Amino acid sequence: MKKLVLILLFAFIGTYAFSTGDEQDFILTENACFHFKKVRFGFGNHLIGIKANGERQKFLRDEVIQFCKGGFLYEKAPIVKYNKPTGSYDFMRVICRRDEMTLYEYNNEKSCNKDQIRYFVFRKNRFVIELCSHKDANLMAKFISAN
Repeated sequence: MKKLVLILLFAFIGTYAFSTGDEQDFILTENACFHFKKVRFGFGNHLIGIKANGERQKFLRDEVIQFCKGGFLYEKAPIVKYNKPTGSYDFMRVICRRDEMTLYEYNNEKSCNKDQIRYFVFRKNRFVIELCSHKDANLMAKFISAN
């Protein structure tokens, strides 16, 4: 009986904790931060924020600095090719931060190879190293576990 009461208690607490905020996703621009119920990608270079009442707001990708979509944080970071920044920027998912360094996961949506996920470490927006998920698994685990 005690187990049943505890299970129900945790179920109610968990439901309450996750249902208190309707607008969990956000879009951060240079001027302001906007909170939405859902953020999605639109046609072209747009991010679309959908409020709880169904109202939609469009943002150009160029004016967005970071956004949260589905509980994951994405930041604009330099694209790296052959261990050198290319000068262009795209959104990368933040995995964790440690000692002023950030580990990003980058999945190039424009690439023909849809399964190519790359991991980069930046320190204060400067490229440090690219990690390979199967070769550098121990290093990535230490980076993430210390966070």
